Amino acid sequence: MPGLAMPGKAAEEPPGPGRDCSQEGQEKLHRKSREILSTVSLKISLLVVACLIYPIVLVSFKQMTDWIHNYARNLKEKTEDLKRERRLAEDLLHQMLPKSVAKQLRKCQRVEAENYDQVTIFFSDIVGFTSIAASCTPLQVVEMLNNLYVCFDTRIESYDVYKVETIGDAYMVVSGLPERNGTRHADEIAKMSLDLVAAVRQVVIPHMPAGRLELRAGIHTGPCVAGVVGYKMPRYCLFGDTVNTASRMESTSLPDRFM
Repeated sequence: MPGLAMPGKAAEEPPGPGRDCSQEGQEKLHRKSREILSTVSLKISLLVVACLIYPIVLVSFKQMTDWIHNYARNLKEKTEDLKRERRLAEDLLHQMLPKSVAKQLRKCQRVEAENYDQVTIFFSDIVGFTSIAASCTPLQVVEMLNNLYVCFDTRIESYDVYKVETIGDAYMVVSGLPERNGTRHADEIAKMSLDLVAAVRQVVIPHMPAGRLELRAGIHTGPCVAGVVGYKMPRYCLFGDTVNTASRMESTSLPDRFM
């Protein structure tokens, strides 16, 4: 009969809006779950990567820091070595040339010859040096002269003088240049001469222990010209009659005295 359900068959539920809402909610929940799972997986992956990379970065950073510290320390040491070598070079240059002249040469400036109205020049040599040198070897001559001039160089530091040069057994000193000292140049050279004449008696000849050196010295005061001569191994030289007269005074003086 119409209106009655057939026995043994379930009545089919017609599609309605409630069923659609349920499926849509499930799909949204499923998508949300996948998004959350993907986000969590990504974060875990990033955390794992970070845990793996962090020690490497930390070690690399420490190595770089150590390298920078070592480089800075080595740079400081090399800078100190360079300063020390520069001071040694400057000291050596100042022993070869006056400081004022060396300063101009370092600046690549031309050193003009200068005229001095009054200076005092000292010359000395060893009495009988030719015969002494003939009785010993060249190495013994060098050792003997080195002992003598080391003694002289140490003594003259107490006076206002400038060592010009040594040629063989000749020793040349001047006072009054390159720095002018008024009228004190003669007094400085005279006192230095007495000191050197006394000091030469204390110098021992290595190959002649029983022998003693005798010094002949000459002094003269007057004008002269001083300037740098040469480009390679430049020399600070003195010119004028005062130089020649002091040399003649030395060659005609008596041993252990000065004229």
